[in-house]
Amino acid sequence: MKALTYQHAHELADFALHLQEVPVPTLRDTDLLVRVLAFAVNPGDTVIRRVRSATPGQSVILGWEFAGIVEQVGPHATGFQVGDEVYGAGDLSRDGNYADYVAVDYRVVAHKPTTLSFPEAAALPMSFQTAWGALLRNENQLPAGVTTVLILGGAGGIGSIAIQLLKANTSAKVIATASRPESKRWVEAMGADVVLDHSQDLAAQLTQHGLEKADMVLATRSSASHLAARSC
Repeated sequence: MKALTYQHAHELADFALHLQEVPVPTLRDTDLLVRVLAFAVNPGDTVIRRVRSATPGQSVILGWEFAGIVEQVGPHATGFQVGDEVYGAGDLSRDGNYADYVAVDYRVVAHKPTTLSFPEAAALPMSFQTAWGALLRNENQLPAGVTTVLILGGAGGIGSIAIQLLKANTSAKVIATASRPESKRWVEAMGADVVLDHSQDLAAQLTQHGLEKADMVLATRSSASHLAARSC
């Protein structure tokens, strides 16, 4: 199969990725072999690319968000069959999905909704898991007493998903930050009830909107720079 690989950790500007032929991955008992039709480039990929080198004689294959079609099912993998359309997040300790095929444990894979294209589905796994885990957790609901949530960086991948999750699953008032006009329009389109400018005083802007504070804060960016506004 073809895969984008590299051997030595490098800076992004060096762009040492190469398209080469590599063996199709061998399945473990709980694996699915997925033919990759779309994958996402996650910021985490760029971090790993700077610090991880391959062992001698091997290559690194990045990528841990994908969508595709099941080609093979391991003997202990349940709930899937050949031909299923799926999406999921891989295992950082294994080869990734910048490739024709990826072997992945079935427990980090889900059936792709028919309403999503393969590229749309591939963009979801890590952002969705991060937002869901931070906000709704295992209870699939906000902690008791949380009626307002402030999302710092509402226009980013995690922020965009977080807004939609909150609006779809809770009655909480959603406050999100954005600074550029296009970012503000995007955050509003995602469903935010209130949009603040994160380059300005957050507490003062909350007061202007008749709000005393936020019960929960999800900081997706520049957390340290906003600590002074913790009273909000």
